Amino acid sequence: IFASVPPEKLILPPPTGDWREDLWHVARWFRETARAHPAVSHLRRIHKVWTPSLLPMTEHWYSLWRQSGLGLDDAVLAGSTTSMAIIGLVEEEQLFIEMDRPDADALAWTPNARIAFQRDHDRDAEFELVVRSLIDGIHARLSAPCDVSEAGDAAARRPRR
Repeated sequence: IFASVPPEKLILPPPTGDWREDLWHVARWFRETARAHPAVSHLRRIHKVWTPSLLPMTEHWYSLWRQSGLGLDDAVLAGSTTSMAIIGLVEEEQLFIEMDRPDADALAWTPNARIAFQRDHDRDAEFELVVRSLIDGIHARLSAPCDVSEAGDAAARRPRR
């Protein structure tokens, strides 16, 4: 999908002026694009494809994190971790759509799993919940002041590189 699109033709969502909303819109755009072309993530995984067409999207994602007020290192950390989480979420969502569900006998002794497999999911709402939580949570953790007297808490807030 992205491999065949020249970088100048990649049309990302227009900016809203709010970095959080812009990150949400790009994440949603990525999901919609990946869902429209489900074979692409499979091909990328097999062939480990990275093309110049991906760079404008990657640059935009990191620049939005820079707009959040985080320092360069933390913005890159936030951009990398949220990108991986969102890509993983989109790929797992596609796998869940395609997989064979456990039958009633397999779910008989697992009431929580049975509820999860049998309920109707609002995948759009679930995706939004996860993405917005990632954005807010990672920004909050990385922008929180560190108290060196609380080494355990600081280590949990900012992973060592």
